[in-house]
Amino acid sequence: EMRLVTGVQTCALPIFLNVPPTDQTPLIQTYDAGTVLIYQANIALWNTRLAAFVQTVPTLFPGSTTTFFDTHSLFTSVSQFITGPR
Repeated sequence: EMRLVTGVQTCALPIFLNVPPTDQTPLIQTYDAGTVLIYQANIALWNTRLAAFVQTVPTLFPGSTTTFFDTHSLFTSVSQFITGPR
């Protein structure tokens, strides 16, 4: 059992994806402006904390590597390309 866990740890490449701008989805846009702002703030807080955590992973797990993919920026760029800047 321990060998399997060790193998997974050495073979797997953990990838972390942050939360895309789901505040721009049609459902969230039906909420009042204050609720949307709270939603945006929670997404920003989560994404900030996740990015900070990913930077600590090599210290917490020596020899490990991780990949962080910023889906928030990607979705924002695609959205602006399609609809124009907000």
